[in-house]
Amino acid sequence: MVKTKILVVEDEPKLVEMITGFLQEEGFETASCLRGDGALEAIEKFKPDLIILDLMLPGLDGLEICRLVRKTSSLPIIMLTAKAEEIDKILGLE
Repeated sequence: MVKTKILVVEDEPKLVEMITGFLQEEGFETASCLRGDGALEAIEKFKPDLIILDLMLPGLDGLEICRLVRKTSSLPIIMLTAKAEEIDKILGLE
């Protein structure tokens, strides 16, 4: 059986550990990246079926990663953010 692959791009190691732990318990294959500037390489190497993406990352922010991914792919992305302003939600949906 082929497992669904999920890439977690988040800069908080404890949060990454918690998210990947839950996902692995549910049978998903996971990989993680702690910096935005390593995310595109991780996407290319791991070839995930889904990305869980933090917006505030060191290196390259999550919105820019999303824009770059969308240029070549319709890969599903779930965005994580502590930002609550309406403009941040609009930018994320853009």
